[in-house]
Amino acid sequence: MSILLSGVTFGQAKRGKTSSMLASFPNAIYVGDVAKTLMTAKVEYGFEPLTWPVDEDVLGYDIPSAYKVGPKTFDLRDEVTDLEMLIAVERFLADCLYTDREDGVTPAFDTLAVDDVRLLALTSLSQWEDEGVHINKNGNEDPRTLYRILGGRLARMTASVRGMGLHFWSTTHEVDPGTNERGKVWGGPDFGSSGQVQKVSQWLYTIVRAILDKDWPDPDGFPGSAWCDNTHPNWVTNDSMGIFGKRSPLNIREAARASKIGLVLSRYPGLEWQDDLADWVADKLAAHAVITVPLTTDLSGESVREAVRRGYTGADVPFADRHVRWAFQDGLARAMIRRQQQSPFRF
Repeated sequence: MSILLSGVTFGQAKRGKTSSMLASFPNAIYVGDVAKTLMTAKVEYGFEPLTWPVDEDVLGYDIPSAYKVGPKTFDLRDEVTDLEMLIAVERFLADCLYTDREDGVTPAFDTLAVDDVRLLALTSLSQWEDEGVHINKNGNEDPRTLYRILGGRLARMTASVRGMGLHFWSTTHEVDPGTNERGKVWGGPDFGSSGQVQKVSQWLYTIVRAILDKDWPDPDGFPGSAWCDNTHPNWVTNDSMGIFGKRSPLNIREAARASKIGLVLSRYPGLEWQDDLADWVADKLAAHAVITVPLTTDLSGESVREAVRRGYTGADVPFADRHVRWAFQDGLARAMIRRQQQSPFRF
Protein backbone atom coordinates (compact mmCIF):
# COMPACT_ATOMS: atom_id res chain seq x y z
CA MET A 1 0.00 0.00 0.00
CA SER A 2 1.41 3.40 -0.96
CA ILE A 3 2.14 6.09 1.63
CA LEU A 4 -0.39 8.92 1.48
CA LEU A 5 -0.09 12.37 3.03
CA SER A 6 -3.10 13.62 4.96
CA GLY A 7 -2.96 17.01 6.62
CA VAL A 8 -3.97 20.61 7.16
CA THR A 9 -2.04 23.86 7.31
CA PHE A 10 -3.77 26.40 9.53
CA GLY A 11 -2.95 29.93 10.65
CA GLN A 12 -3.81 33.58 10.35
CA ALA A 13 -4.37 35.26 6.99
CA LYS A 14 -1.36 35.83 4.70
CA ARG A 15 0.85 33.17 6.23
CA GLY A 16 1.57 31.25 3.02
CA LYS A 17 -0.95 28.44 3.54
CA THR A 18 -2.29 28.37 -0.02
CA SER A 19 1.09 29.06 -1.61
CA SER A 20 2.85 26.21 0.20
CA MET A 21 0.06 23.78 -0.69
CA LEU A 22 0.11 24.73 -4.37
CA ALA A 23 3.91 24.44 -4.56
CA SER A 24 3.82 20.98 -2.97
CA PHE A 25 0.80 19.55 -4.77
CA PRO A 26 0.75 20.99 -8.31
CA ASN A 27 -1.06 17.90 -9.63
CA ALA A 28 -3.98 18.07 -7.23
CA ILE A 29 -7.64 18.69 -7.91
CA TYR A 30 -8.47 21.82 -5.92
CA VAL A 31 -11.87 22.57 -4.41
CA GLY A 32 -13.15 25.45 -2.28
CA ASP A 33 -12.33 29.03 -3.21
CA VAL A 34 -11.01 27.99 -6.61
CA ALA A 35 -10.89 31.55 -7.96
CA LYS A 36 -8.34 32.47 -5.29
CA THR A 37 -6.47 29.22 -5.82
CA LEU A 38 -6.14 29.80 -9.57
CA MET A 39 -5.04 33.39 -9.07
CA THR A 40 -2.36 32.44 -6.52
CA ALA A 41 -1.03 29.62 -8.73
CA LYS A 42 -0.86 31.90 -11.79
CA VAL A 43 0.73 34.89 -10.05
CA GLU A 44 3.20 33.09 -7.78
CA TYR A 45 4.11 29.94 -9.68
CA GLY A 46 3.02 30.38 -13.28
CA PHE A 47 0.86 27.29 -13.72
CA GLU A 48 -2.83 26.40 -13.77
CA PRO A 49 -3.89 23.60 -11.41
CA LEU A 50 -6.92 21.40 -11.90
CA THR A 51 -10.02 22.71 -10.13
CA TRP A 52 -13.42 21.12 -9.72
CA PRO A 53 -15.32 20.66 -11.96
CA VAL A 54 -12.46 19.22 -14.02
CA ASP A 55 -12.70 19.33 -17.79
CA GLU A 56 -14.20 16.01 -18.88
CA ASP A 57 -11.51 15.51 -21.52
CA VAL A 58 -8.84 15.79 -18.82
CA LEU A 59 -10.70 13.60 -16.35
CA GLY A 60 -11.56 11.02 -19.00
CA TYR A 61 -15.11 10.54 -17.73
CA ASP A 62 -18.48 12.21 -18.17
CA ILE A 63 -19.39 14.20 -15.07
CA PRO A 64 -23.00 13.43 -14.07
CA SER A 65 -25.57 16.15 -13.54
CA ALA A 66 -27.54 13.92 -11.17
CA TYR A 67 -25.39 11.88 -8.79
CA LYS A 68 -27.19 10.36 -5.81
CA VAL A 69 -25.54 9.95 -2.41
CA GLY A 70 -27.94 8.85 0.30
CA PRO A 71 -31.17 10.87 0.11
CA LYS A 72 -29.57 13.76 -1.81
CA THR A 73 -28.81 14.22 -5.50
CA PHE A 74 -25.92 16.43 -6.65
CA ASP A 75 -25.04 18.12 -9.92
CA LEU A 76 -21.31 17.34 -10.01
CA ARG A 77 -20.78 19.84 -12.81
CA ASP A 78 -21.05 22.60 -10.18
CA GLU A 79 -18.26 23.92 -7.97
CA VAL A 80 -17.90 22.35 -4.54
CA THR A 81 -19.44 24.68 -1.97
CA ASP A 82 -20.17 22.40 1.00
CA LEU A 83 -18.98 19.20 2.66
CA GLU A 84 -21.75 16.96 1.36
CA MET A 85 -21.04 18.03 -2.21
CA LEU A 86 -17.35 17.33 -1.60
CA ILE A 87 -18.09 13.82 -0.32
CA ALA A 88 -20.22 13.19 -3.42
CA VAL A 89 -17.31 14.30 -5.65
CA GLU A 90 -14.98 12.01 -3.70
CA ARG A 91 -17.24 9.02 -4.27
CA PHE A 92 -17.49 9.77 -7.98
CA LEU A 93 -13.72 10.16 -8.28
CA ALA A 94 -13.24 6.89 -6.40
CA ASP A 95 -15.25 5.12 -9.13
CA CYS A 96 -13.18 6.85 -11.83
CA LEU A 97 -9.89 5.91 -10.18
CA TYR A 98 -10.97 2.31 -9.72
CA THR A 99 -11.75 2.06 -13.43
CA ASP A 100 -8.45 3.76 -14.34
CA ARG A 101 -6.46 1.27 -12.29
CA GLU A 102 -8.34 -1.66 -13.79
CA ASP A 103 -7.52 -0.33 -17.27
CA GLY A 104 -3.91 0.55 -16.43
CA VAL A 105 -4.51 4.27 -16.98
CA THR A 106 -2.51 6.86 -15.03
CA PRO A 107 -4.88 9.58 -13.73
CA ALA A 108 -4.13 13.27 -14.29
CA PHE A 109 -4.12 13.97 -10.54
CA ASP A 110 -2.67 12.43 -7.38
CA THR A 111 -4.08 14.66 -4.63
CA LEU A 112 -7.35 16.19 -3.50
CA ALA A 113 -6.77 19.64 -1.95
CA VAL A 114 -9.26 21.91 -0.17
CA ASP A 115 -8.62 25.66 0.05
CA ASP A 116 -10.06 26.34 2.46
CA VAL A 117 -12.14 23.79 4.33
CA ARG A 118 -13.65 26.36 6.70
CA LEU A 119 -15.70 27.79 3.82
CA LEU A 120 -17.23 24.40 3.09
CA ALA A 121 -17.93 23.78 6.79
CA LEU A 122 -19.68 27.11 7.31
CA THR A 123 -21.81 26.65 4.21
CA SER A 124 -22.82 23.19 5.39
CA LEU A 125 -23.76 24.47 8.84
CA SER A 126 -25.93 27.16 7.25
CA GLN A 127 -27.67 24.65 4.98
CA TRP A 128 -28.36 22.19 7.82
CA GLU A 129 -29.78 25.03 9.89
CA ASP A 130 -32.08 26.02 7.02
CA GLU A 131 -33.16 22.38 6.73
CA GLY A 132 -33.96 22.33 10.46
CA VAL A 133 -31.89 19.24 11.25
CA HIS A 134 -31.15 20.73 14.69
CA ILE A 135 -34.82 20.92 15.69
CA ASN A 136 -35.96 17.92 17.75
CA LYS A 137 -39.37 16.26 17.75
CA ASN A 138 -40.58 18.69 20.44
CA GLY A 139 -39.76 21.66 18.24
CA ASN A 140 -36.77 22.77 20.31
CA GLU A 141 -33.46 23.79 18.75
CA ASP A 142 -30.26 22.02 19.74
CA PRO A 143 -27.25 23.63 18.03
CA ARG A 144 -25.02 20.81 19.28
CA THR A 145 -26.71 18.58 16.71
CA LEU A 146 -25.27 20.73 13.92
CA TYR A 147 -21.74 20.34 15.25
CA ARG A 148 -22.11 16.59 15.76
CA ILE A 149 -23.12 16.27 12.12
CA LEU A 150 -20.24 18.55 11.12
CA GLY A 151 -17.72 16.37 12.94
CA GLY A 152 -19.06 13.28 11.21
CA ARG A 153 -18.91 14.86 7.76
CA LEU A 154 -15.34 16.08 8.30
CA ALA A 155 -14.25 12.59 9.36
CA ARG A 156 -15.96 11.09 6.31
CA MET A 157 -14.33 13.69 4.05
CA THR A 158 -10.81 12.60 5.00
CA ALA A 159 -11.55 8.87 5.25
CA SER A 160 -13.06 8.84 1.75
CA VAL A 161 -9.91 10.36 0.24
CA ARG A 162 -7.65 7.78 1.86
CA GLY A 163 -9.86 5.06 0.44
CA MET A 164 -9.39 6.58 -3.03
CA GLY A 165 -5.61 6.27 -2.83
CA LEU A 166 -4.96 10.02 -3.06
CA HIS A 167 -3.00 12.46 -0.95
CA PHE A 168 -5.24 14.91 0.91
CA TRP A 169 -4.26 18.36 2.09
CA SER A 170 -6.30 21.35 3.20
CA THR A 171 -5.94 24.85 4.52
CA THR A 172 -7.98 26.78 7.04
CA HIS A 173 -7.72 29.73 9.37
CA GLU A 174 -7.06 29.32 13.08
CA VAL A 175 -9.18 29.45 16.22
CA ASP A 176 -7.40 31.17 19.12
CA PRO A 177 -7.04 29.38 22.47
CA GLY A 178 -9.16 30.65 25.34
CA THR A 179 -11.64 29.63 28.02
CA ASN A 180 -15.37 29.15 28.25
CA GLU A 181 -17.85 27.93 30.85
CA ARG A 182 -16.38 24.44 30.58
CA GLY A 183 -12.82 25.58 31.08
CA LYS A 184 -9.83 25.64 28.75
CA VAL A 185 -10.32 25.78 24.98
CA TRP A 186 -7.44 24.73 22.74
CA GLY A 187 -6.38 26.76 19.76
CA GLY A 188 -6.09 25.09 16.38
CA PRO A 189 -7.50 24.81 12.88
CA ASP A 190 -10.90 26.38 12.25
CA PHE A 191 -13.21 23.65 10.94
CA GLY A 192 -16.42 25.55 11.49
CA SER A 193 -16.39 25.56 15.29
CA SER A 194 -13.88 25.53 18.13
CA GLY A 195 -15.38 22.22 19.24
CA GLN A 196 -13.75 20.46 16.28
CA VAL A 197 -10.21 21.46 17.23
CA GLN A 198 -9.35 18.52 19.48
CA LYS A 199 -11.03 16.04 17.14
CA VAL A 200 -8.99 16.95 14.08
CA SER A 201 -6.12 14.60 14.94
CA GLN A 202 -8.61 11.73 14.55
CA TRP A 203 -9.16 12.69 10.90
CA LEU A 204 -5.74 13.86 9.72
CA TYR A 205 -2.17 12.61 10.15
CA THR A 206 -0.53 16.06 10.09
CA ILE A 207 -1.71 19.33 11.65
CA VAL A 208 0.76 22.18 11.15
CA ARG A 209 0.49 25.87 11.95
CA ALA A 210 1.81 28.52 9.58
CA ILE A 211 3.55 31.30 11.52
CA LEU A 212 5.63 34.40 10.88
CA ASP A 213 9.32 33.75 11.41
CA LYS A 214 11.69 36.69 10.95
CA ASP A 215 14.68 34.33 11.07
CA TRP A 216 13.61 32.62 7.85
CA PRO A 217 16.09 33.72 5.15
CA ASP A 218 13.71 34.12 2.22
CA PRO A 219 15.15 36.59 -0.32
CA ASP A 220 11.59 37.45 -1.36
CA GLY A 221 10.97 38.83 2.11
CA PHE A 222 8.30 36.39 3.27
CA PRO A 223 9.13 35.30 6.83
CA GLY A 224 7.03 32.12 7.04
CA SER A 225 7.66 28.83 8.84
CA ALA A 226 5.77 25.71 9.83
CA TRP A 227 5.26 25.15 13.55
CA CYS A 228 4.36 21.71 14.89
CA ASP A 229 4.80 21.16 18.63
CA ASN A 230 2.42 18.61 20.10
CA THR A 231 3.63 19.40 23.63
CA HIS A 232 2.49 23.03 23.53
CA PRO A 233 -0.13 23.77 26.20
CA ASN A 234 -2.29 26.07 24.07
CA TRP A 235 -2.29 24.83 20.47
CA VAL A 236 -3.30 21.56 18.85
CA THR A 237 -0.73 20.39 16.31
CA ASN A 238 0.26 16.87 15.40
CA ASP A 239 2.42 14.94 12.96
CA SER A 240 1.93 11.19 13.04
CA MET A 241 3.98 10.90 9.84
CA GLY A 242 7.08 12.56 11.36
CA ILE A 243 7.40 15.15 8.61
CA PHE A 244 7.71 18.43 10.49
CA GLY A 245 9.84 19.46 13.44
CA LYS A 246 8.80 21.99 16.05
CA ARG A 247 9.88 24.71 13.63
CA SER A 248 10.51 23.85 10.00
CA PRO A 249 10.38 25.45 6.57
CA LEU A 250 6.78 25.85 5.44
CA ASN A 251 7.35 23.44 2.56
CA ILE A 252 5.31 20.23 2.59
CA ARG A 253 7.15 18.80 -0.43
CA GLU A 254 10.61 19.14 1.12
CA ALA A 255 9.48 18.08 4.58
CA ALA A 256 8.02 14.83 3.19
CA ARG A 257 11.07 14.22 1.00
CA ALA A 258 13.52 14.61 3.91
CA SER A 259 11.46 12.63 6.43
CA LYS A 260 11.80 8.95 7.27
CA ILE A 261 8.99 8.14 4.84
CA GLY A 262 11.11 9.67 2.04
CA LEU A 263 8.11 10.53 -0.11
CA VAL A 264 8.91 12.35 -3.36
CA LEU A 265 5.87 14.30 -4.54
CA SER A 266 5.21 14.72 -8.24
CA ARG A 267 6.28 17.78 -10.22
CA TYR A 268 4.05 19.64 -12.63
CA PRO A 269 4.48 18.07 -16.11
CA GLY A 270 7.42 19.68 -17.88
CA LEU A 271 8.96 21.02 -14.66
CA GLU A 272 10.70 17.85 -13.52
CA TRP A 273 14.02 19.75 -13.85
CA GLN A 274 13.10 21.68 -10.70
CA ASP A 275 14.44 18.86 -8.51
CA ASP A 276 17.92 19.12 -10.05
CA LEU A 277 17.87 22.87 -9.57
CA ALA A 278 16.72 22.53 -5.97
CA ASP A 279 19.64 20.19 -5.32
CA TRP A 280 22.04 22.69 -6.90
CA VAL A 281 20.79 25.46 -4.61
CA ALA A 282 20.92 23.23 -1.52
CA ASP A 283 24.49 22.17 -2.31
CA LYS A 284 25.57 25.80 -2.78
CA LEU A 285 24.18 26.66 0.63
CA ALA A 286 25.61 23.58 2.34
CA ALA A 287 29.07 25.09 2.75
CA HIS A 288 27.80 27.95 4.91
CA ALA A 289 27.95 27.71 8.68
CA VAL A 290 25.04 30.15 8.92
CA ILE A 291 22.35 30.72 6.32
CA THR A 292 21.39 34.38 6.33
CA VAL A 293 20.08 37.11 4.05
CA PRO A 294 21.49 37.91 1.58
CA LEU A 295 22.18 34.35 0.54
CA THR A 296 25.67 34.27 -0.95
CA THR A 297 27.86 31.67 -2.58
CA ASP A 298 31.61 31.65 -3.00
CA LEU A 299 31.16 32.89 -6.58
CA SER A 300 32.70 36.32 -5.97
CA GLY A 301 29.92 37.21 -3.59
CA GLU A 302 27.20 36.54 -6.16
CA SER A 303 23.95 35.67 -4.45
CA VAL A 304 22.60 32.17 -4.93
CA ARG A 305 19.38 33.73 -6.20
CA GLU A 306 21.17 35.68 -8.92
CA ALA A 307 23.29 32.68 -9.85
CA VAL A 308 20.11 30.66 -10.23
CA ARG A 309 18.54 33.29 -12.44
CA ARG A 310 21.66 33.64 -14.57
CA GLY A 311 22.01 29.90 -15.06
CA TYR A 312 18.44 28.70 -15.40
CA THR A 313 16.03 31.42 -16.52
CA GLY A 314 16.65 30.40 -20.11
CA ALA A 315 14.69 27.20 -19.55
CA ASP A 316 12.34 26.62 -22.47
CA VAL A 317 9.14 26.76 -20.43
CA PRO A 318 6.50 29.46 -19.98
CA PHE A 319 6.81 31.74 -16.94
CA ALA A 320 10.37 30.45 -16.52
CA ASP A 321 11.28 33.06 -13.92
CA ARG A 322 8.48 31.99 -11.60
CA HIS A 323 9.30 28.32 -12.15
CA VAL A 324 12.92 29.04 -11.19
CA ARG A 325 11.80 30.94 -8.09
CA TRP A 326 9.65 27.93 -7.15
CA ALA A 327 12.61 25.56 -7.47
CA PHE A 328 14.79 28.02 -5.55
CA GLN A 329 12.35 27.99 -2.64
CA ASP A 330 12.51 24.19 -2.59
CA GLY A 331 16.30 24.29 -2.67
CA LEU A 332 16.43 26.74 0.22
CA ALA A 333 14.04 24.59 2.26
CA ARG A 334 16.05 21.49 1.35
CA ALA A 335 19.22 23.15 2.66
CA MET A 336 17.56 24.32 5.87
CA ILE A 337 16.07 20.88 6.57
CA ARG A 338 19.44 19.21 5.97
CA ARG A 339 20.99 21.63 8.44
CA GLN A 340 18.24 20.89 10.91
CA GLN A 341 18.79 17.15 10.65
CA GLN A 342 22.55 17.47 11.11
CA SER A 343 22.36 19.57 14.25
CA PRO A 344 20.55 19.10 17.57
CA PHE A 345 19.97 22.85 17.64
CA ARG A 346 17.28 24.84 15.87
CA PHE A 347 18.35 27.73 13.65
